[in-house]
Amino acid sequence: MGKIKNDPEMSGKGMAIAGIILGFLGLAQSILIIIGAVAYFWIIQPTSLMPLSCDIRGRLDCIEAPVFGRDTATIKVKNIMGTDITVTRLLGDATSDCATDNDINDIAIKDGESAVIVYKAAKPFSKDGRVRCKFDIEFVMSNMGATNTATAYLTGKAS
Repeated sequence: MGKIKNDPEMSGKGMAIAGIILGFLGLAQSILIIIGAVAYFWIIQPTSLMPLSCDIRGRLDCIEAPVFGRDTATIKVKNIMGTDITVTRLLGDATSDCATDNDINDIAIKDGESAVIVYKAAKPFSKDGRVRCKFDIEFVMSNMGATNTATAYLTGKAS
C-alpha cells in the first residue's frame, strides 16, 4: 500500500466543497417541500383525501358511508337493538355542521332491518368542503315506550 500525500494547494478546500454540497441538499429539500405543498393544496385537493366515516354510539349501526348533499346528510342505519324502534327526531349539536334539530316523519325500523335517515341542515354545506356532523337520533323502543338516543358522528365531503 502506498501512502497518500497531502497536496499543500488543496488545504481547506474539502470543507468548502462539503459546505457547497450540504447547501444544495438543503435547497433541494426545500424545493421538494414546496412541490408537495402545491400538489396537496392546489392539485389534489385535501378534501378528496378525507375519508367518509359514520359512527353511531348506541345500538344502531351505520351500514353504508354517509352521503352529503348541498344541505343534507344521509345515512343508512341498521337496528341491532333486539326490538323494533321508531325514530322520532334528530337533535343537532351546536359544535358541528349539523347544529339544528329536525322533526322528521316517524321512521319505523324492525329489529335486524335497516332504514335511511336524512338530516336536513339549517344552512347549506360549502361545496366540496369538509363536513363534520354530530347529532342525536331520538327513538322509541316498541317494547318499552321510553325515549332513547344514539349519537351519530359523520365526516365527509359535501357535493
